[in-house]
Amino acid sequence: MKQTNADSRSRAQQMLLDAGIKPSFQRLRILNFIMDSHVHPAAEEIFQNLRPEIPTLSRTTVYNTLNLLVEKGLLLPLTISEHETRYDPNVQTDHSHFFCHRCGRIIDIHQVPACVAGEELEGHLVENVRLYLTGICRECREKAAH
Repeated sequence: MKQTNADSRSRAQQMLLDAGIKPSFQRLRILNFIMDSHVHPAAEEIFQNLRPEIPTLSRTTVYNTLNLLVEKGLLLPLTISEHETRYDPNVQTDHSHFFCHRCGRIIDIHQVPACVAGEELEGHLVENVRLYLTGICRECREKAAH
């Protein structure tokens, strides 16, 4: 069953409330945009997409909201490229990320064993694992083949 915009907004509002964050309109739209977008957007992309809808939105508000959402565990920051941080709303399931250096997309990869969290490694307790793969995505490879 496909989730509607109203369902998505309601879910975003509940996530903010559960995290102890006041669900302002701008925070709701930022979180909702990230949840609905499956491209792991950067702050500038979020700003550019929401600015027509929210003319009073500032880059500072976007960055402050992203920092708050990361701090409260609602977003995972992805720093695959040294030039920007992207954001992933999927903090619940273990997965890795594939960065296409041709088109810049970041794709969730579920087949790579991404997590040994909770295990010991040479006497160290692993609490978190971040695995980033880079290369050329399927779509770019298909375009190059034609």
